Amino acid sequence: MDPMEAGERTLEQAIGGHRPHRAPEHSRVCVCVDDFGLTDGIGDAALQLIDMQRVQAIGCMVGAPAWSVWSGQARRLDAGAVDVGLHLDLTEFTLQPATRMDLPQWIVRSYLGQLDTGAVRAEIRAQLGVFEDAVGRPPAYVDGHQHVHQLPGVRRELVDELLARYGGCSSPRPWLRATTAAAGLHPASHGGWRSWAKAQVIAGLGHRGMRSLARAHGFSQNAGLLGVYGFDADALGYFSLLAAGLSTSRDATLLMCHPSRSHDAFDAIGAARRIEFEVLHGPQMGRLLAESGVCLQPMRRILARGRAPD
Repeated sequence: MDPMEAGERTLEQAIGGHRPHRAPEHSRVCVCVDDFGLTDGIGDAALQLIDMQRVQAIGCMVGAPAWSVWSGQARRLDAGAVDVGLHLDLTEFTLQPATRMDLPQWIVRSYLGQLDTGAVRAEIRAQLGVFEDAVGRPPAYVDGHQHVHQLPGVRRELVDELLARYGGCSSPRPWLRATTAAAGLHPASHGGWRSWAKAQVIAGLGHRGMRSLARAHGFSQNAGLLGVYGFDADALGYFSLLAAGLSTSRDATLLMCHPSRSHDAFDAIGAARRIEFEVLHGPQMGRLLAESGVCLQPMRRILARGRAPD
């Protein structure tokens, strides 16, 4: 038996009679694959899930090892059906090696006001340029690998560069990812206390400042973020996380995910990526979407039509 088929049957048996609650009326959700361009397995997973209409956005890492292989696929995606965005990377595969720091360093230096903002701006400008050259259009959105886009000293340079490039364009400006923790999820339905706390910490690192800056300069954002957990769940645990999140999702919620068709040895979350793909690709996900009552759409389309009242 094919390993994927065996995995789906195991998940089917584990889920059994699970029936999710329905989301609030008029709940539109965008499912986004992060790290597109990092590995072939991620690229393959993203395109399969797009074909199944289970993913409506991909975040591109333009300095990552497999970007040159997959950039052509990103260019060919229908901009009306899929939001192709820049997944701003300052911690792993920067275009200027001197810019690269690990996440704790970015957090500490940003909050102490010790960033070289000129270098930050140059890296943002370079990644946007590579994206435009490869995809042939501006990004539909910008977010950050490990959520670095929202940090003090980064978010201001990002918004200023976006205004300089796209402020006078007739086409819509890129939307910006908000890391606002999804409302209504208690720790037990969020994969446990550690995952719930992780979501609060991510939001606390800059979502208020990012929101204020975005509103001041006319950039739209998603209403809330789902998909935060410790990358330590089995298939049933990940499915339960999705079910709990979708059942409470507000309109214009973003569900981020990190699926891959393969487990690359260098990838610290490779096993979790494989499990995410198993769940997102499987028939159980189709039933979950139907029973939860959410409508999947690209975030740009959701925001263009306006959010439903909370």
